[in-house]
Amino acid sequence: MRDVRGMARALRFAIWTGALLAAAPAFAAPGSARDVADFTALEAQWLHAIAAHDTAALSRILAPDFRDTAWNGRVRDRAAMLARAQSANTAADQRLSDIEVRRYGKVAIVTGQNNVGGIGPHQTAIRFTDVFVWRQGRWQAASAQETLISP
Repeated sequence: MRDVRGMARALRFAIWTGALLAAAPAFAAPGSARDVADFTALEAQWLHAIAAHDTAALSRILAPDFRDTAWNGRVRDRAAMLARAQSANTAADQRLSDIEVRRYGKVAIVTGQNNVGGIGPHQTAIRFTDVFVWRQGRWQAASAQETLISP
């Protein structure tokens, strides 16, 4: 009887250990220096595509089911973002900073700050959170959210 209890305990331990090891990839891993560089470049390509009215590039970056919650609370889908890119005012200078990446396997969460300088002395800072998914051999933005930082 004692051997059976010991074996049952050992079996439970093995099952729990296996479950924890199997779940390990699901836990967030801080982005490596390469992740930060890669996603900073992708974020810059995204801004450039908007500024250049390059809807083909933007179509590759934004997932078909993309959703954006803008700083003012408006929710926009991919089609609205593409339409906006065709007519967007590109006079603003945009600089990214404070980029952080957290990877969850085929999902990455990128946070950072976009410093937007317009015409004249006005500058705006916006914090953002973008969610990317690995699809069709590339990272695509699935969701974005911006928050205006009060001056």
